[in-house]
Amino acid sequence: MIKWISALVVTCAVAITAWLPSVDSSPALLKAKARAEEVTLQVGGCKDTFERTNVLMENNTYTPILQKNPELTRFLGTASREEAYALALIIALDQYDTVFNGFDTIKNKQEALHKLASTLADIEKFYTPIGGLLGYHTTVINLMTTSETPIDAEQYSPPPFQDIRTPTPDVWSACYAGVEKLGSAASIFALGGAGDRLNLIDESTKEPLPAARLLFCGRSLFEGLMRDVEAQEYWHYRVFGNQVTMPILIMTSKEKNNDHHIEVMGKEANWFGHNQNAIRRMVQPLVPVIDTEGQYAMAAPLELALKPGGHGVIWKLAEDTGAVKWLTFHGIDAAIVRQVNNPLAGLDQALPALIGYGLSHHKAFGFLSCPSKPGFAEGLNVLSMKKSGDTAEAAISNIEYTQFTTLKNLLPTIFREGACPANTNILYIDLHEINGALSRNPIPGMIVNAKTSVDVVLGGQTIKRTGGRLESCMQNITDGMMSPINVNTLPAIFPDSLSTFLLLQDREKLMSATKKAYQPGQNPIETTASCLYDWNRAMRSLLSTSCLFTIPKEQTLEEFLRDGPSVIFSYHPAMGPLWDVIGQKIARGTMADGSELELEIAEISCANLSLNGSLRILSDTPTGPICGVLGRQYTDKVGRARLSNVTVVNKGLKSRDIASIVKGTVDRHEVCQIILEGFSEVVATNVTLSGNFHLVV
Repeated sequence: MIKWISALVVTCAVAITAWLPSVDSSPALLKAKARAEEVTLQVGGCKDTFERTNVLMENNTYTPILQKNPELTRFLGTASREEAYALALIIALDQYDTVFNGFDTIKNKQEALHKLASTLADIEKFYTPIGGLLGYHTTVINLMTTSETPIDAEQYSPPPFQDIRTPTPDVWSACYAGVEKLGSAASIFALGGAGDRLNLIDESTKEPLPAARLLFCGRSLFEGLMRDVEAQEYWHYRVFGNQVTMPILIMTSKEKNNDHHIEVMGKEANWFGHNQNAIRRMVQPLVPVIDTEGQYAMAAPLELALKPGGHGVIWKLAEDTGAVKWLTFHGIDAAIVRQVNNPLAGLDQALPALIGYGLSHHKAFGFLSCPSKPGFAEGLNVLSMKKSGDTAEAAISNIEYTQFTTLKNLLPTIFREGACPANTNILYIDLHEINGALSRNPIPGMIVNAKTSVDVVLGGQTIKRTGGRLESCMQNITDGMMSPINVNTLPAIFPDSLSTFLLLQDREKLMSATKKAYQPGQNPIETTASCLYDWNRAMRSLLSTSCLFTIPKEQTLEEFLRDGPSVIFSYHPAMGPLWDVIGQKIARGTMADGSELELEIAEISCANLSLNGSLRILSDTPTGPICGVLGRQYTDKVGRARLSNVTVVNKGLKSRDIASIVKGTVDRHEVCQIILEGFSEVVATNVTLSGNFHLVV
């Protein structure tokens, strides 16, 4: 048996053990599974695409279809081998009636055929490690029909971790290493989310917008990610006196024109001041949705319903597009990964500690995690272990929340509250380890969550069914990074013995996903409103614990949603990002109920501030000027402020409406506003600033 069929068989075996609640297998789905197995056997001995196509064309159903569809015959005369094989495979898998339903209504049939065949050929190429398009199809069907999961109850247990919640010499050492070695690290942003549940619509074109465009505290989530990078780079500059630039690799998708929107956002904002030569995009492939009857879902005649294939493809995509070589060629050894919908991830010491720990301990992969919270749709980080006789190997891995229903009875220990930390999708990876891990686990963490409502056209009628596509989880690349362990020490696992690691941070400083729009009266969990509440709680914690401010008592979520925040505090992340550093710059003060403090500045000394109203200090270049495509040039000659024993009293905000705060459109009765242009400074000592006060320096 040649390598091609071997890859397919191995992949299907892996996929069957990727746990998911299976759908009730209908006779049609079981028939589709049997048909896929037949086709797999038919082409298994073929040496190339041309031979596989010829074998499929010998199918009894193939010739009659060509006879009644001369347009298809004509297209195949000019199609590439890959395109011809893909269409032959569609027919062999009994998908012709579904895919070609309504074919007669298409005006430009040859163009439509080329688009379909090209799409299928791209899927064939990308999923080659699991058997191409046939492997994709078979894996989805197998996952849908798998009713039992072969689980070893001892295979999973709570993971070992390094606790960074309380500053210790080890934590500071990791942070220092993260700042010092920043020039060896890159950022990878997963921005392919379509934002379906966020109700993001362009008001003029009515076109759906990506999650990256969601405004949070007046700035897009994409800009928030870029500001966190700026803060890390500026911190390195202030400590070591030289400029470093973190390369940024962005994964987008074609879903709802996502890649185009990301490009437009970047260009409109001059890529947020980042060196444009250090930014690269790669487009996540779209994959077919298959319904629970085993049929492909269609968006229109000859147009497959396509969805992104999950973030697990990020590693293969980075290899295939040359992005990994691009990074390593420029001296980058590691990268941190973030998703766009969690604006809290850049707070305090978490990111520098993640970079520093991974690089200084020569780790292959790392998780930045926090305690789990019941009721939230998030996975769990676990220790995954494989035993074979007297030997064993282990790695820290992830279990997705969609798998919980199946696994809770099998693995009660890891589902005990607090036993395993939450997966946050904030990751560290050694770029030199990707290729080897992919050879062992090319599409990590494959799952099918067959709960998507899809349209299927049958006999000219459009009906609704549920379906799903092959998704994957980027964290599960660690299944290919197992380390040998000493079975004599079990059940104890020593962190130093693993190539993977986990840092545990406070949840309040790390995790609050915004996945859907807030609708008053509905459950606010994982909405923009609850995310703003979590952000406000974090800002309150910074003010009260690190800056020693006296502020109004904390609100419940219900009070926050009803009345708005009791205080509003925002700052440029380059003021820290460490909260201990911010606490040195802003020390002691009071904020009355309803007050607003906005500090868009990096260099400030503020002691004994008394605020009753609104105070805004805004520097137009908080960390340095932007010089064309080269981006921001860090310098000491930036806007500065020194305030000591200053009292600010004004009427402040007109309202504390949640929606206005999220969008950054709050109205003010009065405000004390100080604008610093270029290399300028304001000094205020022992003064009271009352009413509307505007100063430009």
